[in-house]
Amino acid sequence: MACNTVVISTDCLSGPAEIINHYQNGILVPVGNAEKMAAEIANLIENPKLAGNFTAAAKKTVVEKYAANVVAKEYQDVFAELMKSIQSK
Repeated sequence: MACNTVVISTDCLSGPAEIINHYQNGILVPVGNAEKMAAEIANLIENPKLAGNFTAAAKKTVVEKYAANVVAKEYQDVFAELMKSIQSK
Protein backbone atom coordinates (compact mmCIF):
# COMPACT_ATOMS: atom_id res chain seq x y z
CA MET A 1 0.00 0.00 0.00
CA ALA A 2 2.85 2.33 0.81
CA CYS A 3 4.41 1.59 -2.59
CA ASN A 4 1.43 2.88 -4.60
CA THR A 5 0.36 -0.62 -5.54
CA VAL A 6 -3.14 -2.03 -5.41
CA VAL A 7 -3.37 -4.68 -2.71
CA ILE A 8 -5.40 -7.84 -3.15
CA SER A 9 -5.21 -10.17 -0.19
CA THR A 10 -6.92 -13.24 1.10
CA ASP A 11 -9.07 -12.42 4.08
CA CYS A 12 -7.14 -14.70 6.43
CA LEU A 13 -7.15 -14.58 10.21
CA SER A 14 -3.76 -12.88 10.46
CA GLY A 15 -5.20 -9.41 10.02
CA PRO A 16 -5.46 -8.06 6.45
CA ALA A 17 -8.98 -6.85 7.23
CA GLU A 18 -7.53 -4.60 9.95
CA ILE A 19 -5.69 -2.66 7.24
CA ILE A 20 -7.66 -3.23 4.05
CA ASN A 21 -11.24 -2.00 3.77
CA HIS A 22 -12.72 -4.15 1.02
CA TYR A 23 -13.36 -2.17 -2.16
CA GLN A 24 -12.25 1.06 -0.50
CA ASN A 25 -8.46 0.85 -0.29
CA GLY A 26 -7.90 -2.67 -1.57
CA ILE A 27 -9.57 -5.99 -2.14
CA LEU A 28 -10.10 -8.95 0.17
CA VAL A 29 -11.02 -12.36 -1.22
CA PRO A 30 -11.96 -15.50 0.68
CA VAL A 31 -9.08 -17.82 1.54
CA GLY A 32 -8.76 -20.61 -1.00
CA ASN A 33 -10.94 -18.97 -3.64
CA ALA A 34 -8.56 -18.80 -6.60
CA GLU A 35 -11.40 -18.06 -9.02
CA LYS A 36 -12.40 -14.94 -7.06
CA MET A 37 -8.76 -13.83 -6.83
CA ALA A 38 -8.35 -14.22 -10.61
CA ALA A 39 -11.62 -12.36 -11.25
CA GLU A 40 -10.54 -9.45 -9.04
CA ILE A 41 -7.14 -9.24 -10.75
CA ALA A 42 -8.84 -9.26 -14.16
CA ASN A 43 -11.27 -6.59 -12.98
CA LEU A 44 -8.40 -4.31 -11.98
CA ILE A 45 -6.61 -4.85 -15.27
CA GLU A 46 -9.80 -4.02 -17.16
CA ASN A 47 -10.58 -1.00 -14.93
CA PRO A 48 -7.43 1.04 -14.39
CA LYS A 49 -9.49 3.89 -12.93
CA LEU A 50 -10.73 1.57 -10.19
CA ALA A 51 -7.16 0.46 -9.53
CA GLY A 52 -6.13 4.12 -9.32
CA ASN A 53 -8.89 4.83 -6.82
CA PHE A 54 -7.73 1.95 -4.61
CA THR A 55 -4.12 3.10 -4.89
CA ALA A 56 -4.98 6.66 -3.84
CA ALA A 57 -7.12 5.46 -0.93
CA ALA A 58 -4.42 3.02 0.16
CA LYS A 59 -1.78 5.73 0.18
CA LYS A 60 -4.10 7.91 2.28
CA THR A 61 -4.60 5.03 4.73
CA VAL A 62 -0.85 4.55 5.07
CA VAL A 63 -0.25 8.25 5.71
CA GLU A 64 -3.12 8.66 8.16
CA LYS A 65 -2.74 5.41 10.13
CA TYR A 66 0.74 4.01 9.67
CA ALA A 67 3.13 6.91 9.18
CA ALA A 68 6.06 6.82 11.58
CA ASN A 69 4.90 9.88 13.51
CA VAL A 70 1.39 8.44 13.94
CA VAL A 71 2.64 5.06 15.17
CA ALA A 72 5.23 6.70 17.44
CA LYS A 73 2.48 8.81 19.03
CA GLU A 74 0.40 5.69 19.65
CA TYR A 75 3.37 3.99 21.36
CA GLN A 76 4.02 7.14 23.37
CA ASP A 77 0.41 7.13 24.55
CA VAL A 78 0.62 3.47 25.58
CA PHE A 79 3.84 4.04 27.53
CA ALA A 80 2.41 7.14 29.20
CA GLU A 81 -0.64 5.15 30.28
CA LEU A 82 1.59 2.38 31.64
CA MET A 83 3.69 4.87 33.59
CA LYS A 84 0.56 6.49 34.99
CA SER A 85 -0.71 3.09 36.07
CA ILE A 86 2.62 2.20 37.72
CA GLN A 87 2.86 5.53 39.54
CA SER A 88 -0.65 5.24 40.95
CA LYS A 89 0.16 1.95 42.72
